[in-house]
Amino acid sequence: ARSRSMWGVGMRGVLALAIARGVRGISFVLTVLPSQVRGCYRGKYPYPPPSDWAGWIAVGIKPASRGGCNDLIVSGHATVTSVLACVASSVGDNS
Repeated sequence: ARSRSMWGVGMRGVLALAIARGVRGISFVLTVLPSQVRGCYRGKYPYPPPSDWAGWIAVGIKPASRGGCNDLIVSGHATVTSVLACVASSVGDNS
């Protein structure tokens, strides 16, 4: 077997991550599941919603570390973990 360079493995990992993020973006639009928590939106977002565009922008740029109210089919954590596992197994075979 031919020895792979770390640069090549790293670039393949970055490419795989970029493609996976694109697929995740598309799946986000297509497969957003409703929240299991009752009243999630009213607890995390302003109610009633802002009526002007400046209010919407203010809500959008406010840091939100509590997460959203929806569940996604393709998890970001699972995507990154899978890519890192592929890179690690590729480097592990590099003997």
